[in-house]
Amino acid sequence: MRSLRIGLAQFNPTVGDLDGNFERIVAAIGRARSLGVEVLALPELAITGYPPEDLLLRPSFVERAVQRTRDLVPHSAGMTLVVGTVERDEEVLRFDAAKSGRWLAVLPLLALVLAPLAGRWSDRIGTRALSVAGMLLAAAGFAVMSQVGVTPHPGHILGGMALIGAGVGIFTVPNSSAAMGSVPPERLGLASGLQATMRNLGIASGAAAMAAIVASRFAAHGGGTLAASAQGGATHPLAFALATRDAYLVMAAVALAAAALSLRQAGATQRDAGTRQGS
Repeated sequence: MRSLRIGLAQFNPTVGDLDGNFERIVAAIGRARSLGVEVLALPELAITGYPPEDLLLRPSFVERAVQRTRDLVPHSAGMTLVVGTVERDEEVLRFDAAKSGRWLAVLPLLALVLAPLAGRWSDRIGTRALSVAGMLLAAAGFAVMSQVGVTPHPGHILGGMALIGAGVGIFTVPNSSAAMGSVPPERLGLASGLQATMRNLGIASGAAAMAAIVASRFAAHGGGTLAASAQGGATHPLAFALATRDAYLVMAAVALAAAALSLRQAGATQRDAGTRQGS
């Protein structure tokens, strides 16, 4: 069976420094290519730097970011590159940058609001029900997003992102509480560091895996290579819609598996706690 080598590039993008960030990415691509990497995941919003905030209200900045992203195509030939950047939505939903930002903010805002509430609820009812419910909501959101299609309706996207945001917000704090609660007090610092490392690795590797799935399914649905489309070749909206559908369905399956694992692990943790108290 053929192996796939995935690389995670680590550097600090500078907010607003589009040209400097472009050069950092090109250097990372060169190092990854020398190591035989086939899928390279870059840091969050590697082109613009994070967080770009009000820079996204400047059309010239967005246009330049889009162009710098496209300039990466010849440098990444033969490699799948996962790039954090910005894009115009006017061609599909007729949204300008500001309106796109407001709609995309639904997911993190819901997670931000629900996370502290989930922490309070977990203190009252335990972590099990909330962890499972959070992943089930996220799975439902991914399933909704998988049906967006070629001409997405704004309400469809809003509903899917809202479900995902709610699920993430409800799941994160109870899950962290359950993990940290199972660690002896003298190892809490180590456990906290490992948890943060695993979260960052999960984000980076998950993005790389999803990009690989989209690229492979895009080709399988007759779209050819994404690199060729980005270079101005023939566009295949249906192939891209089907490829993203497949990726969202994979994410829904992962969320369902996480819900099942949360249900099983929470039950095992409760049984262990009962055993320690009894002894």
